[in-house]
Amino acid sequence: MTITIRTTLRPPLLSALCALLLTACASALPEHFYALDTDTTANTVASNTAEFSLAVDRITLPEIVDRPQIVLSSSDHAVRLMEGQRWAESLRQAVPRVVIDNLRRQFPRASIASSSAGTVTAKPTYKLAMDIDRFDSRLGEGVDVVVHWRLRNATGVLRDKVSTLHENADSNTFEALVAAHDKALSKLSSDIGGAIAALMNRH
Repeated sequence: MTITIRTTLRPPLLSALCALLLTACASALPEHFYALDTDTTANTVASNTAEFSLAVDRITLPEIVDRPQIVLSSSDHAVRLMEGQRWAESLRQAVPRVVIDNLRRQFPRASIASSSAGTVTAKPTYKLAMDIDRFDSRLGEGVDVVVHWRLRNATGVLRDKVSTLHENADSNTFEALVAAHDKALSKLSSDIGGAIAALMNRH
C-alpha cells in the first residue's frame, strides 16, 4: 500500500517565502558599474602634428585587481572585493583603451591602436608594452598606480621607464575613486607621450 502525503503552504507563508527568495536574488546582483575614461580636466594640447603609428601590444596586471569587482586596499595589507561595485569592462581592456584615447588627443595625426584590435599598421613606428605593478584603490583617500612601460621600434627598446602615480579622491565615493584613476592614467599617458615627442624631435 502506498501512502501519499501532501503538504500545502498557506498563502501568507507562501507569499513570505517568495518575497524572501526575491530579496536574496536581488541582493546577489551587482548594483553599480564603473568605467575608466579620459580625464576631461587634463590640459592636453592636441596640436602635435607628428605622424607615426603606435601599437599597444602588451599589458599585464596584478592578479589581485584583475577581476570584475573593484578591489579596495588598506594599510594593513588587507583587501576587500566590492561585490556591488564592479568595473563595466575588464581592466585589461579598459587601461589600454584609455591610454590610447589620451595619446590620440596628444597626437591627433598619429595612428594609435591596440594590437588586439586588428587595425594597427603591419610595421608600426613604435610598440608600447605596459606592466602595471600597482593599481591600488582606497575609498575616500585616492589611488596609487605604478606602471613599468617600454617603447620600442624594429631595432630594440628606445625607452624603459617606470611611472609612479598618486591621485587623491575628491570625496568618499566610488565615482571619485574612479575619477582619480582617470587622472593617474592621464599622467601616465603624458609620460609616454613626452617620450614619443622627444623621440620624434630627434629625427
